Amino acid sequence: MSKNANTVTPVLEASALRKGDIVSFGFYRNPAENAGIPLEWLVLEVSDGCPEDNSGAPASDVPGGKEVLLVARYALAFRRLHQGGMVNWKDCELRGWLNGVFLEESFSPEERKLIKVSRLDNKEQPRWDPEADTAGVEYPKDREFCPATLDRVFLLSRAETERYFESLSSRLCKAAPFVSQRTCRLEDGYGGVWWWLRSPGASAMLGATVADEGLIDDGAYTGSIGGVRPALRIKLPA
Repeated sequence: MSKNANTVTPVLEASALRKGDIVSFGFYRNPAENAGIPLEWLVLEVSDGCPEDNSGAPASDVPGGKEVLLVARYALAFRRLHQGGMVNWKDCELRGWLNGVFLEESFSPEERKLIKVSRLDNKEQPRWDPEADTAGVEYPKDREFCPATLDRVFLLSRAETERYFESLSSRLCKAAPFVSQRTCRLEDGYGGVWWWLRSPGASAMLGATVADEGLIDDGAYTGSIGGVRPALRIKLPA
């Protein structure tokens, strides 16, 4: 994390961005209050933007400028990946919530125009052998794990987490102060929460996670309530 980690700047007011910076973008809108609380994001990558991805989908409604990959600094919600049954990222309930209710409630129409449609290949296989005794519930041998998706808001994959968070300590995640922690166990020794990834877990009923001490885990039951760290790409005006 950069030396700017304790400074939170609105993303559109930042003169320059680099990996490790903390920026604000969007708001947590509490139905009981009129005022929103700015959402804080960690900059994972800054690159020259492309006019479209290889699916032909528009990158955003903003021409030119830099493309910035952001992940929530804190767990912004505690939710299930999916309520029961085998599921992949494409079909899970959490994906629907992120690209529906969360997107609509957290960002203004002007902010949503900055959010890029990201093409996710979702080709990761389970880390463990799905036919091993430890897998619990075997994957069908002919199952396609997950087709590519187009998402404005998504979860990081296992590979992305390893790429952008190289140490256990960098993966530690706390709950946002405005989010209820009653449904998610806190680990006294680490002070963090475990959070969902979009990669498959070790068996058909599991989804990959980052444990509360920072280890990438082979999964929690899809119906378990875990931390949600949304990620998104925004296109900044030139």
